[in-house]
Amino acid sequence: MGARYNSQMNQALGWGLAMGGLLMSQNKQDLSILGGMRNQDAATKERIRGVLQRDWDIASRDDAFSTLNWLMEEGHRKELVDLCRLADQGAKPGMAGDEEVDRKLGFIGQHRPRFLRTGLIAWDANRLAVLAGWAWFVGFISEAEAW
Repeated sequence: MGARYNSQMNQALGWGLAMGGLLMSQNKQDLSILGGMRNQDAATKERIRGVLQRDWDIASRDDAFSTLNWLMEEGHRKELVDLCRLADQGAKPGMAGDEEVDRKLGFIGQHRPRFLRTGLIAWDANRLAVLAGWAWFVGFISEAEAW
């Protein structure tokens, strides 16, 4: 089993686990375990490997590091800035000709004041912590690299 947070671990490791708390709680995972999985059997590892592939295009060590670096350096924060820039230039849902972009422009239009106040750093940090744990859990990266 992976490292379980306890009072002997340094505070930074506890913060690392806590950063993923929102998504891990939503998924009913154990917030005291790197990767969050109480059940560490082969079927659970395959399920998480499938989630990483389907939702994040992570199927290898290189994919894992690429996505983790993207979340640290740009993440959804950059996309938010780019979409706000498009909206500032007059783009509205239905004008982009791309269903995904149109959907996101609509979302930005509804929630922009909140995004301008808070940004998306917590969103990206939450996903960074969870994906690092999951990438370790399925064997793409080492425990030390996940921390």
